Amino acid sequence: MNATTKSLRCLIVEDVEDDAQLMLDQLRTGGYDATWERVDTPEAMRAALDRQPWDVVLSDYRMPRFSGLAALELLRATGLDLPFIIVSGTIGEEIAVAAMKAGVDDYLTKGELAHLTVAVERELRNAVTRRKHREATVEVQKGEARLAIALEASRSGVWDLDLRDNTAYHTLTHDRIFGYETIQPGWGIRKFLEHVIQGDRPLVEQILHKAVATRSDIST
Repeated sequence: MNATTKSLRCLIVEDVEDDAQLMLDQLRTGGYDATWERVDTPEAMRAALDRQPWDVVLSDYRMPRFSGLAALELLRATGLDLPFIIVSGTIGEEIAVAAMKAGVDDYLTKGELAHLTVAVERELRNAVTRRKHREATVEVQKGEARLAIALEASRSGVWDLDLRDNTAYHTLTHDRIFGYETIQPGWGIRKFLEHVIQGDRPLVEQILHKAVATRSDIST
């Protein structure tokens, strides 16, 4: 493998070996050194997915004992997020649209193999983006969980009002501070003002209305 060759683990769902070889030849031309396996039944695909990790799945649309959409469903059932590209004979626009709606990442006809490398590279990048987004979401959720534990331990409540639509996020601990044993609906501006000391209420209300009118943060 030279410095510009990229490794690729490619699972090919295809019943015609010559067609699989054409895909591999195109990937090699595009700079990939592919580790690959060809399968053409659900059982063989399931075993291949269990046996080792893969980077991409290339699948024919119709096969004697299998189909591209069935292969996609099998892949999704495993929970793996791999780029799934249909590479098939001529398929009509209606079938192509149905395939994309089902979750296929891209589709090419076997007469468009010159575009295969570009499609694979694009979907590999998209898969990395999705993975990073999932990891970031998990980290946010962990942070929220740690914050919730800390707030509960310190008996601190949280109340966050969005002045754009008068919706509020608030915790049960916050509501308990004000004497409620269950979390209360609302807690918009009106309910907030009900809990402000009466002498301060006109000034606070003025500040709130100004913030709403100017769509700005509350300032004093």
